[in-house]
Amino acid sequence: MANYFPDINFELNDLHLVKVLLCNLLSNLNKEVTPDELYEIAVGSEIVNYFYYNEAIDDLIKTGAIEKKRKNGKEFISITPKGNYGAEELRRCVPKSVRDKILSVALKYFSKQKMSKEVECVIEQTKTGFYVNCKIHDIHEDILQMRLYSPKYEQALLIKEKIQSNPSEFYEKIISYALDLKEFQPEID
Repeated sequence: MANYFPDINFELNDLHLVKVLLCNLLSNLNKEVTPDELYEIAVGSEIVNYFYYNEAIDDLIKTGAIEKKRKNGKEFISITPKGNYGAEELRRCVPKSVRDKILSVALKYFSKQKMSKEVECVIEQTKTGFYVNCKIHDIHEDILQMRLYSPKYEQALLIKEKIQSNPSEFYEKIISYALDLKEFQPEID
């Protein structure tokens, strides 16, 4: 995961503070997260050290502050009432700026996940180049299906990444352009 705060090289290296930070994060998210998601948010953002993270998770499970559950064959981590209480009582141990940073990383992470579910982009090779096949989904409908040609793979990959980075903006620009079009009227001399 990319560091969302590249200018800040802060890494939390105290086990107690890491446990408080993780409980505070889970409490603020108010949702179950997979172990991979929590790891990516905490360690992938370079806010929490790998070794402290693993030890903190083990300790939080042992003390009952967090718990692992299985739903639909998938493992999730959620905070318990005990963990919520600890997060609330001890949150001042961790600077607000650090709590805000990790929450911001988490929200960006989940937003990016949501956007990636809304768009499908597949690169297909042809005899003369590549097609970027794109579908943008809404809740119940596909709101856009499009096929863009590119002579080079690198360009097709760039198109795919650009669409996936912000499918809402891509869709909005296409609709805006389409609605602003005026019917062609040839000039008569």
